[in-house]
Amino acid sequence: MLKFSIVVEEVANFAAARMDYAPQADSEMQAFERMLHEACEDMTEQDFRHACKQYRRSNRKWPSPAAVVELAPVTATRKLEEAERRVNWFPIVVPTRSSAGAGASDARLRHCFANYAQSRLGITPDDEDWRRVNRAVEAIGGWDAIGAMTERDVGYAEGRFLKALEARQEPDNVVSLADAAARRKQLRSGPQRIGGV
Repeated sequence: MLKFSIVVEEVANFAAARMDYAPQADSEMQAFERMLHEACEDMTEQDFRHACKQYRRSNRKWPSPAAVVELAPVTATRKLEEAERRVNWFPIVVPTRSSAGAGASDARLRHCFANYAQSRLGITPDDEDWRRVNRAVEAIGGWDAIGAMTERDVGYAEGRFLKALEARQEPDNVVSLADAAARRKQLRSGPQRIGGV
């Protein structure tokens, strides 16, 4: 956890650099120090100092707390991890199902998925990747449904798979905005017949 005294030191360095639009009143400066500490309190001292140094090198205007956070190495690592999680896994979903076979166990499916991910995408999927892919596959009907799809169905399924995968990037987000809009459109199209054809 970042010490408040480190934040005060770095804010003094910003002031010494005579950056434009610096807070003039002591109360404003103290408020900025508190906000900066709150935004960066989870950083290590090394990451925080690095971010402040990078900001001073490339900017003349007084920083916002968000600008400092953006330059921290830990933020760059998080962005890289997020980019890796946004991989399009669908090209290996169909071959995974084919290799594993109908009614395959979760362990068998996961083994085939990991092999295809490594050989075709050059990525070693982790537990989170498998969980997300599995949930997206369930959203399009499940692994066995993929095996029964025609070539045309697979094309449509890929779009639905990617929507489901995107909607589940964040754990609390259960439905994508596109799916919610489609559901609202369906509800607005008038009364639906219940039961029977």
